[in-house]
Amino acid sequence: MKLNSNDIELIEKSIEGSLNSDEELLFEEKYNSSEAFRESVLFQRSLLSSLDAHHKVKLRNELTQMLREVDSERKVIPLPNKWYMLAASIVILIGVFWIFDLSNSSNKELFNKYYQPFPAQGFVRGDVSKLQTDEILRLYASAEYQETINKIVALNESGKSFNGQMLYLGNSYLALGQSEDAIRVFQTIDEGDRYYPDAQWYLALSYLEKGAKNEAIEVLELLSLQNTVYTTSALSLLGDLE
Repeated sequence: MKLNSNDIELIEKSIEGSLNSDEELLFEEKYNSSEAFRESVLFQRSLLSSLDAHHKVKLRNELTQMLREVDSERKVIPLPNKWYMLAASIVILIGVFWIFDLSNSSNKELFNKYYQPFPAQGFVRGDVSKLQTDEILRLYASAEYQETINKIVALNESGKSFNGQMLYLGNSYLALGQSEDAIRVFQTIDEGDRYYPDAQWYLALSYLEKGAKNEAIEVLELLSLQNTVYTTSALSLLGDLE
């Protein structure tokens, strides 16, 4: 999604509810006239509805500090039975690991927190009839991902295409847990494509779903340096992966 810094700031203010009257008019104008702007707004609202990254970071820091304070004030309690002492130590360790697991979610849990399928558009340009694209988008929006895959693969084999079809194909694979296929598809979207930032975001999530943490971080670090609607989300996810 090709947006300038003013567009991104406008979207962030809308999400925060801090638009003034002039900005509200500008926001409505851009939302109604710009497909890329509208897609970005819908995506951000969908993502933030299921994720409060700042709250998660704060909770993680509070738990870490609490454990440090407990550790610094810990007292040795004499126990008559060394086996009981060992068992108690194991229980304490399990408790510590459980608490840290809450703040340092697994790759899969982070994927579930951050992943929202790319929103289906109402109209897509290309060399495919509107009837065909509408059917594909209907299937995709209805979460009928295998049928979506079948339709898009058939289009590819016939040499036809529509804007964003590889992004929908990759998302369909990813929604079905087929992360390797999703990675392969997202990697075919070139840097000059208008959907390149979207593809990079979902490529990072595909790596995360696969368990390839280092590869996900590499993509996120590059994405966080770009001026796109995904910058804030990429930084938040990087923070959770540390």
